[in-house]
Amino acid sequence: MQNGELRTGANDGIVDSDGYITLRWHVDDVTGLDPSLTDEEARTILGTVERRHDASIGVNFDVIQTHIDNFYAVQPGAYRSY
Repeated sequence: MQNGELRTGANDGIVDSDGYITLRWHVDDVTGLDPSLTDEEARTILGTVERRHDASIGVNFDVIQTHIDNFYAVQPGAYRSY
């Protein structure tokens, strides 16, 4: 296999040629929890989730919600419209 090439694993999961898996979250997952967020704000939150998540917990909707709450706590003038 070439670098970056994907193969199907024993459990039908996608494993790249270097042996890594990647879990993907979308801005819609963030805005689904808080529809008042813009796509740009949701991307900011996802970036923070990626950089700061606890690998022993992983990423889930509770983790994303915590990062949304933290976003509002540190953004001057940010507010929820709902």
